[in-house]
Amino acid sequence: MTHPGGPPEPQPPYEQQPPYEQQPYQQHPYQPPVPWATQPPPPATQQRGGKVALIGIGGLLAVIVLVVGGYFVFQKLFVDTPTEVVQAYIDEARKDHPDRDKIAGMLCKSESDKLKRQTDTGASGTAPSRNRIIDWHVTGETVNGDAAVVYTSYTIKSSSSSGRTTDGQLALDLVKENRAWKICDFQA
Repeated sequence: MTHPGGPPEPQPPYEQQPPYEQQPYQQHPYQPPVPWATQPPPPATQQRGGKVALIGIGGLLAVIVLVVGGYFVFQKLFVDTPTEVVQAYIDEARKDHPDRDKIAGMLCKSESDKLKRQTDTGASGTAPSRNRIIDWHVTGETVNGDAAVVYTSYTIKSSSSSGRTTDGQLALDLVKENRAWKICDFQA
């Protein structure tokens, strides 16, 4: 410590360091320079990130549109609605000689089995006189999951000598069996 006006305190003498000794060169295996490592990456800008996000969102929307569109195309081409099944049934039933196999294909398993049993017992051997369907059309549809009801109205002409016409309404119950609508019951 020094006092004002007094002589400075002596400093400790400078200690000399040993001379610097160079370490021997250590050899490392050769590694070629990596071009992207020598240059810094370009700075991320807001504009570039926005473009990438827009492209990603656009691609995602395209995939969604393709999936949803594919589903509806599949439904339209390969899966009939309850109304379409009933309409096909009506068209076949109105023919002079309806195809029992086609009709059986539109019925649920239990009703189809009943129709086949009737056919096997000979009920179709001689065709009884039938009432003639003059008009039959769908008037409405209700779908609830794998069950549906299709409402129809009809006009038939009696096969008797009177030739009387009768109007009525019929509700057809449908169920989904193996992803297809099948007619399973009739309610007048």
